[in-house]
Amino acid sequence: MFNLGGILSGIGDVADETVRAGRRNKHEKEQIALRDSLARDRERERFEMSRQEQLRKDRKLRRDRGMVLKQMGFNDEATAYLASNDYTFNMGKGLYDTVAERRKSGQYMDINDFYDVKYNKPVHSLDVQKGTKSAKPTINLQEFYKGDMDQNLDFFVEFVNQKGLADPQSFDDILAEKTELFKKAMLDKSNADSDANMPQGRKDEIKGTVEKLQNEITNLYHSKQKSDAFITALQPAAGVDSDLYFKTVEKVEADTARVFNMFKQSPAEAAEKFGKIVNLPQEKMQSVFANLAMGNNGLITGGTAEQRIKAYNILRKSTVESYIQTIAQLDGKKATVDALKKHFSEYRTTEPELVYTQSEAFIDGKPTFKYYEYLKQQLEKRGGNTFEIMIPTQGDFGFRTITKEEVDEYGAYFESLMAGP
Repeated sequence: MFNLGGILSGIGDVADETVRAGRRNKHEKEQIALRDSLARDRERERFEMSRQEQLRKDRKLRRDRGMVLKQMGFNDEATAYLASNDYTFNMGKGLYDTVAERRKSGQYMDINDFYDVKYNKPVHSLDVQKGTKSAKPTINLQEFYKGDMDQNLDFFVEFVNQKGLADPQSFDDILAEKTELFKKAMLDKSNADSDANMPQGRKDEIKGTVEKLQNEITNLYHSKQKSDAFITALQPAAGVDSDLYFKTVEKVEADTARVFNMFKQSPAEAAEKFGKIVNLPQEKMQSVFANLAMGNNGLITGGTAEQRIKAYNILRKSTVESYIQTIAQLDGKKATVDALKKHFSEYRTTEPELVYTQSEAFIDGKPTFKYYEYLKQQLEKRGGNTFEIMIPTQGDFGFRTITKEEVDEYGAYFESLMAGP
């Protein structure tokens, strides 16, 4: 006799197990699908993180290239275009290297004279901001650096005027040429000062020539110093923290230009902010900066030597010193500080326009009498206090710190010569 109850119970157990197995299989499949989904999500997250990290690195590289290009002297549009990738950056660097070689010879050359920025029409780029009608578009570099790496700039850089880079004069030749012109101008000034019949207008013209040549000789030196410092900063063996160097140069140049314009345009505001630091009343500040201009290279032109001296001193006290002193306190930054001092050589001495070019300073290692007389006169003006000057030496300029003891030593030397054997 069949056990119907048992059979039915067995069928029920089998069915129940089948259901449970189906549920387990479904659960396992769901778990596998979930794990796969989570794995894909993690992979996507890793990919996105990797992509974002790479984008961050690429943006930083672009920004770093841009900082270097700005320091080379390129305008904002050219900087954006040339900073976009290594290929265009090397194009810009190649042009700079050529111009820098010319600057080594003492020639002042503006890199912006050797390229054109060509604009496509119409201008639609989100990064290019349209100006007023008939005005050229401008670019916001900070926004450009933050943007995508494949931004479509509506302009490009075309190098031109290559003939202007040919056949450079050497620094020695240019310095000798300028020095001879300066000596002649000084002689003309001496004759004019003693000529009671010469019209005052002509005397002022001769004096202006002297001032202009003195400024050119000084800026010739400083332009060379900036190029040398810049090239040094790019050499790994020099030990310069190039990132810190370029960032500091960018900040100092922007800050000094801003303060310079403040002294020119808003002397009351400048007096309130910097009066205690520079210890000059408002009317003095205004008279110092009135006839001066600052070029793209940060060097001051125009006015008199005395005005330029005072302007450099004011800017040194109000901006430059604080930056360099802060870095000088950091460990391991001596090479960087030295490079920055060289770059900002116009602020190296409290009297950056004091350049001796009247005659040879030394012949066979011995001071010339004209040089001694010059130092003696300058020392007397300063009440015997130590001062610094720049002296052309074998085609280069060198700083010298002049002390009373050194001048007295030269005086004793010439006294012994006059006394005879």
